[in-house]
Amino acid sequence: MFPTLEIDPIKIKTVKSPHKAGPEGGRLAQGFPLPNIWIPYKVSGEVQDGIYLYYSPQQLSESELSDLENDPDSIGTKLNELKIYSKTQSFDNVGKSVIAITETQSNAFEGTLINDYKASNIAGLKFTPRDALPSIRYLHEPWTDQPDDFFALRNIEHDWISKVAFCSTNKDEEGYMTFRFSFPPGEVETVDIIRGVHTNHSTGSQRISVLEENVPINELIG
Repeated sequence: MFPTLEIDPIKIKTVKSPHKAGPEGGRLAQGFPLPNIWIPYKVSGEVQDGIYLYYSPQQLSESELSDLENDPDSIGTKLNELKIYSKTQSFDNVGKSVIAITETQSNAFEGTLINDYKASNIAGLKFTPRDALPSIRYLHEPWTDQPDDFFALRNIEHDWISKVAFCSTNKDEEGYMTFRFSFPPGEVETVDIIRGVHTNHSTGSQRISVLEENVPINELIG
C-alpha cells in the first residue's frame, strides 16, 4: 500500500469476443435506411464481374460476414444479368433474378415507393426466402457446445458442402438454435448431416461425426 503515491488513471478499451454469439455482441450499423441501393455494376465504362447481393432480415455476425466474403457464390445472388441493360436500356425480360419493377396493389408505404419507381430505370431483384433454405433446429447444450463447433450439409458425389458455426447462430426463447445453410445446386438431391466438434484447441484438431446420410434436401426446407 502506497497511500501517498500519485498515479494517473489508465483507461483500457475492452471489446466483446467475436466468438460469443448473442444479440449483445451485435455490430453498430454504419449508415441509414434508403428506399433503394446503388450497384456499381459499371465502372469507367466497364461492366464489373463478380458483384453479389445478399439480404438478411437479421444482422449478420462477424463470422457470417467473413463466410459471405470468402464464398459469396454459396449464399449471395450474382448480378451478371445487369449487363443486359447496356444493350436494351430496359430491365424487361432481363433474367431470373434481376427484374423490371411492376406495380403493386399494396397500400403500405413500401407499396407507394415501388409504384413510384415503376416508370424509372431502377430494377428489382428476386431473393430466395430464408424459409426456403435448408435448415436444422437444434437444442443448445451449454455445457458441451462450443462457439466454433459446427453443423454441415454435404454431398460427396457432387463435391458440395455448406457449413454453419455455432457462433453464427443465436438461441431462441426455448433454447433452440436454427442453422440455415446455403441452397445446394440443382443436381444435389440428398445430403449427409455432419456435426463438427473441436476436440483440441491447441492443435486445432476436430472430430467429425456423420449424424444422418442421404437425407432428401426437401425434408430440410420449410
